[in-house]
Amino acid sequence: MKKLLFLAVTAVVFGLATLPASAQYNPMFITVSPTAVESCGTDTGTITVNAGYFEPGSTVTVTLQSDPVVLGTVAASGTGTINATFNLPVGVTAGAHTVIASGPRLDTGVVDSVSAAITVTIPSACISPSTLTPTTQSGGGSLPVTGSDNGVFVAVGAGLLVAGGLLVMASRKRNAR
Repeated sequence: MKKLLFLAVTAVVFGLATLPASAQYNPMFITVSPTAVESCGTDTGTITVNAGYFEPGSTVTVTLQSDPVVLGTVAASGTGTINATFNLPVGVTAGAHTVIASGPRLDTGVVDSVSAAITVTIPSACISPSTLTPTTQSGGGSLPVTGSDNGVFVAVGAGLLVAGGLLVMASRKRNAR
């Protein structure tokens, strides 16, 4: 019985040791609002970009992808964030687009990018046969999540094993009396 308890405790310790380590840095982030923008002629709509974890004071370039267009550059604040509003370019096509903020990453200085998706729509009042263009959708710029995080399952399983071992030990002590 002591061996079973030892194995259970070892499994719990092993399960906790296999939990993923916490990141030593804050991940870069970006939010764009609104995520659905109407564009009509010269009234192209605006977006507000909030992004962060850049080197404080560094220049961050904000780009609209599909046909790459630089929306502007912004100096990162003392905390490494930007918050700026940009007009979409005249003639932006309807459909899915990606907004990208690029600049030197905090703590490394290496230029890195973060992206967010937006959708541009053209109101029906603005559509004429000459403005109809096919829309395409491209993939996002983030990497897929691979692997698994089994540490939690191992810890729960080991905890159940310990509980079962303790119940068996308690019932044997009761039967021994």
